[in-house]
Amino acid sequence: MFSGGVLNAPDPKRQEPKGIKDSPELFAKDIMEAGDNIADKDVVMALASNATSTLYWLEDLGLKVKDEIYSKGAGNSVERSHETEPFTSGRDYLDVLKKAADKHGVKFVTSMKATELLQDKNGRVTQVKAVDNKGKETIYEAKAVILATGGFGANVEMRMQYDPRLTSAFGTTNNPSGKAQVGNTGDGIVMAQKIGAATTGMEYIQLLALNSGRSVVYAGADIFITKDGKRFVDENGRRDVVANAMIAAPDSFCWVITDSQSRKAATFESRLKSGMIKEAQSVEEMAKGMGIDPKVLQQTLDTYNKYAKEGKDPEFGRTIFTQQIDKAPYYYGKMQQEVHYTMGGLVISPKAEVKDSKGKVISGLYAAGEVTGGVHGTNRVGGNGVLDIMVFGRIAGQNAAEIAKKTK
Repeated sequence: MFSGGVLNAPDPKRQEPKGIKDSPELFAKDIMEAGDNIADKDVVMALASNATSTLYWLEDLGLKVKDEIYSKGAGNSVERSHETEPFTSGRDYLDVLKKAADKHGVKFVTSMKATELLQDKNGRVTQVKAVDNKGKETIYEAKAVILATGGFGANVEMRMQYDPRLTSAFGTTNNPSGKAQVGNTGDGIVMAQKIGAATTGMEYIQLLALNSGRSVVYAGADIFITKDGKRFVDENGRRDVVANAMIAAPDSFCWVITDSQSRKAATFESRLKSGMIKEAQSVEEMAKGMGIDPKVLQQTLDTYNKYAKEGKDPEFGRTIFTQQIDKAPYYYGKMQQEVHYTMGGLVISPKAEVKDSKGKVISGLYAAGEVTGGVHGTNRVGGNGVLDIMVFGRIAGQNAAEIAKKTK
């Protein structure tokens, strides 16, 4: 629900008329390189080769996808990022999937916390133990179990085991208000570990300034500056590089600036009304709102606009420019890093089967989404998170269904 809803996928239907050449192989290569080539190649190829069919499957279910495609930041070598409508957010996916599930008579049980996976004498997962909010315990029988419980970004103790910097001072993008009930506390990972499931890449935790004064969700239309009015990073660089640079900046925050020419995010109006994003009719007015010397800010913008016009950034190596930032009104806001995504999790096969520490498949157990590891390597490309959920959720569902048909 909090997701921006961007999904990456090769899409001949929309790419070919624009002269964009793409393929599952190129997509897989991009994913591997963005994650420092440590992801599971077979799992990555499963993600890339099923991306297109999964996108079209979602459309068949009723998902409305915009014809415009673009490049969602560092990691995509070609334009393959898709947005949905009317909301351009995770709720669009939830709407169509819920309708499909209701149509097929899927039963949902809420206010029920899964606590334990139970195996039969042959090691097959056949039961899930759960408890409701009154403490009543229930055991569910199952021919197959799929874990889709998310990552562990909101579990401060767990994440600090792998990255001691990530104290309680860091919020999470899954709970931007700080008041919501968070689900990404690693419960599914812990349950699976207790029956011998292996994990991988747990130390790779992605930060993102999502709950911020940023006006756009695509690359190339804004710049980041320190409280001194200077740029400090390639704004469209790898998320881990940008995050580390922002943490190292004075007071560990930056300002983000765009102007009237950019295409605004779905949350733009609400953030503008709340004051998270501010509007200024001139560079001088904007500088005053930031507490920055107007001459310094103007110089920073002039230099950046020169780079944008030339398509080269000799200072920070930025290569994605969709516009100059020189048409009032200007929009600006503060950005600070939050825990966004945990790349580490359960080891899975390309069939979404969970594996144990010896590389053997745990019978009857599947996993999909952020609960898994080995899919993104050290760094997840923006737009691949929703894809990961959809592709491996679908694969897990298909394989679990086949197993269920054969199981008495």
